[in-house]
Amino acid sequence: MSGKTLYDKLWKSHLVREDDDGTALIYIDRHLVHEVTSPQAFEGLRLAGRKPWRTDTILAVPDHNVPTTHRAGGIIDPVSRLQVETLDSNCSEFGITEFSMNDPRQGIVHVIGPEHPADLYEQGGSVKVVVRFVVDKEGTVKNPEVISASHEGFIAPTLAALGQWRFEPGLKNGEPADFKVSLPFSFKIPLEVQLKRAMGRDIYVKIDEPIVTTRDLGRMPTPERWLIPPYPEALIESGLTGRAILSFVISKQGLVLNPEVKKSDHDEFALAALLTVCRLRYPVIRGEDGEAIFVQASIEYPFEDPGTAPVVEPE
Repeated sequence: MSGKTLYDKLWKSHLVREDDDGTALIYIDRHLVHEVTSPQAFEGLRLAGRKPWRTDTILAVPDHNVPTTHRAGGIIDPVSRLQVETLDSNCSEFGITEFSMNDPRQGIVHVIGPEHPADLYEQGGSVKVVVRFVVDKEGTVKNPEVISASHEGFIAPTLAALGQWRFEPGLKNGEPADFKVSLPFSFKIPLEVQLKRAMGRDIYVKIDEPIVTTRDLGRMPTPERWLIPPYPEALIESGLTGRAILSFVISKQGLVLNPEVKKSDHDEFALAALLTVCRLRYPVIRGEDGEAIFVQASIEYPFEDPGTAPVVEPE
């Protein structure tokens, strides 16, 4: 009996049914979607009255029609813009994860698929994978072995990345030699995903309507209740003091959208400030015509280490 190729093994493990004429139905583990050929599929679902099965295995990304640079101005070509906007709309309607045009994870669909375990992003936090391997005399990685992983879903991307690495060969007695190496790989969940998970809503959204500045408004909006960010636990007793300055948009409903760190003395200060500002709620702000408006605002948060505060002993 002849051995099976890797392709044969993969095909058999995904084969659901094969007809006498050779037509085969296979199961797809990961479905990657882009803006060019997906409109027909989404329309077919609508006409059939169906919904996608296992949306957690589907990842969408616009990549054919997005500008390489200067995306702040949007897409100029009307046909390209329509295709990307249609993908955005379809993904929103059918509940499909999308790395939209301005998402930092956006990229070429054939590249980002293997790089991102997309179904794990919503879990938040960070992941570490520790791998032990041999760097041979040519600097090639050999015999990688996972020592530990805080989530097994990140093992495959780690090994895939490691397989592409090349090292400067180590020397022993002046000659190239094999060396054992252990390295930790850290995966940090993108900020917008952390904020979305913490708040239970989308924080970064596209706003197509005019945004009024506080200067034009003539006042600085006041939230319904002030919130003070906690001093970062990771920095307690470090003695670090500083501040974080943020800008953000107040929505027509009084929610904070699109926060941006303008200045921060430490990354931990920035994260604490972002998590706090997103929890602020403002009264609905109305323009001269009485209609609710979007307002661009800013806020500054100071940080002082409570672990180094002076202790006054009683007499």
